[in-house]
Amino acid sequence: MASGNIKETARRLVKQLPEDSIWDDSMHEIYLRQSLEKGFVDSQNARTIRVEEVRQRFGLDEWSWLITHRPWQTEKATATLRQAIFGPIR
Repeated sequence: MASGNIKETARRLVKQLPEDSIWDDSMHEIYLRQSLEKGFVDSQNARTIRVEEVRQRFGLDEWSWLITHRPWQTEKATATLRQAIFGPIR
């Protein structure tokens, strides 16, 4: 779900930064937005893989779930984040 007007989105992101921000802060915000949009589109198009498969591919042990397990990431939290990023679902 890419933004219709990328320049305007970038302006808004930069405008929200604190006055004492550095170049890296603005680049981080823009990169984060781009990554979130790409991940959202991938998720909507079922281009994801299960955690178990990632563990197997990368040889991660059973304790690696501590890194990836996020009990606070519920459907409601995901929907709230999605709305905060992309606005109301139409």
